[in-house]
Amino acid sequence: DGCARTVSWAWELLQRDLDALGLRRRGLHSFRRAFQSLAIGDGAPRECIRALAHTGDRDSTDIYLSIPWGDLCAA
Repeated sequence: DGCARTVSWAWELLQRDLDALGLRRRGLHSFRRAFQSLAIGDGAPRECIRALAHTGDRDSTDIYLSIPWGDLCAA
């Protein structure tokens, strides 16, 4: 509907999906970490994953870095 998603909204949907699948409840950080690990393990450039995941360990250069959408999709 064009609204920004909140962390609590995403967490609630994640818990609902995990319950429906019969899986143990996990936090969003677990999935964020898994995504980054799998993507980088499969060869995605770290700077692309950092841009997608909005990690806090960015240096001042990253603030002005704009990675083309095609490169992010390929990663």
